[in-house]
Amino acid sequence: MLSRPPRISALLLAFLVPLAVACTTTTDPTATTDDQGTGLTPALVIRPREFVGDVPCSAAPGAMRSYTATLIDHLTSEDPATGEPLEQTFTFPTSLPVSCGQGVRFDDGVAGHFYSVQIEGYEDFATDIGPDGWVRKDGTVNFTKLRSGSRHMVNRDGQPVSPRWVTSCGEGDNEPTLAAASGTTLIRGCDLLTDIGEIGTTAVEIDPIDALGATACVGDGAPGQTEIATFDVQSQDGLGNTVGLPCTEGLPALKYTGAALTPGRELHFYVAAHGKDEGPVALGATCSAEVKEGLTVRAACLPLSDAGALELDFAKVLNANGYACGADFATYDATITLGDKTVLFTSVACDVPKVFSPLQATTYAIDAKVVAKDGKQLFAAHCEGSVQPGRTTVVTGCIQE
Repeated sequence: MLSRPPRISALLLAFLVPLAVACTTTTDPTATTDDQGTGLTPALVIRPREFVGDVPCSAAPGAMRSYTATLIDHLTSEDPATGEPLEQTFTFPTSLPVSCGQGVRFDDGVAGHFYSVQIEGYEDFATDIGPDGWVRKDGTVNFTKLRSGSRHMVNRDGQPVSPRWVTSCGEGDNEPTLAAASGTTLIRGCDLLTDIGEIGTTAVEIDPIDALGATACVGDGAPGQTEIATFDVQSQDGLGNTVGLPCTEGLPALKYTGAALTPGRELHFYVAAHGKDEGPVALGATCSAEVKEGLTVRAACLPLSDAGALELDFAKVLNANGYACGADFATYDATITLGDKTVLFTSVACDVPKVFSPLQATTYAIDAKVVAKDGKQLFAAHCEGSVQPGRTTVVTGCIQE
């Protein structure tokens, strides 16, 4: 438990407060308690990991994107009239808005003083908000206003912006942080962020442009580069399909909302790309996203590809025919046939699904069998599967032979 600083006279307090006014703030995401500092005056650092908790820090709509920090000096003096302890506080100018992934460093503190910090978190990017008057009418930044130290933020249009999250360090039941004589002191004793705003929309968005990879939209490709005309987006979770989306930069992403988007659920999509309008599917890719409450999460997409894969869960095939994976059925041999070409895979473990890739988009036959050590065939099945570009197809409908 930290102890409060010793009592000081009102005269000494009047001397120290002007020193505190000189305190400046900088963003310092890498500062640690091992920093050497100036060696003359102490510095204090607050890091987001001390207070963020489960609040997401990302560029996704609804997530915390920035915050401001306000340092408060807790001073203890003696009441000249009664001789009783008298605690006073001095509030420093508020820091500039910083990214939720960055720390804030307060320079030129006073050694032996106790400090707390008040945090206000915003859904806005740090570059889009600032103190009143920070953006001039011509759109340029007024750096004098930007560094005014006001804790009231406005956007680029001058409209007030309220924080969505608030918290503090060294207040309430938490002890303030004692500034060391030199170096950098890490501010601790933080409560986790409290959400004081409305929860945002829970949504997932997908933009097939994210899957272009080495390809390009029609008219934008270099000589010899594969070009895409349209996309189809298929939801693998029953959220609906969209066909004929033009391959054009700047179109709004597809957005999915509704009761089916329960937090923690992972959604999967298949993007089919056409080289010509209404032409056959030339390339494909899969995209996925985990639903986050109150956030709009963008699906991550693999690059478009003309090859796909087949997945065979041989344990399920055995179970469907009255056998079980294990003992004599621990491994199997599989042959993939396309026309007059065959590829043999031996001693495939049956306890995990086997993925055969890369395969060109067409229909394949898979013959799987279990052979005992003496060469006797114990089980055989015939399966077929159609490969789609950029997608893994699960083989079903295997028939025992």
